[in-house]
Amino acid sequence: MLADRFDESDQFDWPERESFYEAIALTLRGTGPILILGKGTRSKRAMDQLVAHMNRSHDDVSVRLIGCVAAAMQSMTEDELLAQASAYFHSRA
Repeated sequence: MLADRFDESDQFDWPERESFYEAIALTLRGTGPILILGKGTRSKRAMDQLVAHMNRSHDDVSVRLIGCVAAAMQSMTEDELLAQASAYFHSRA
């Protein structure tokens, strides 16, 4: 989880964050539309920073980012996560 990598005090230093974001960008290359699911409201800042990095450094990834959703993921099953993502995609169609 992205939000688990650093907390609100921003103790995740920039070189580590940069390499983490780069690894995410490499993983997302060549995929279809991307929906970022975050773990609760705490993840909003982390998602925003990831999106900002992709917009700055990875146009090939950022053009496929369709949204960010905060969810109570810790209590959701994989099927529930997939259903939430599916509902988001269908609501945008």
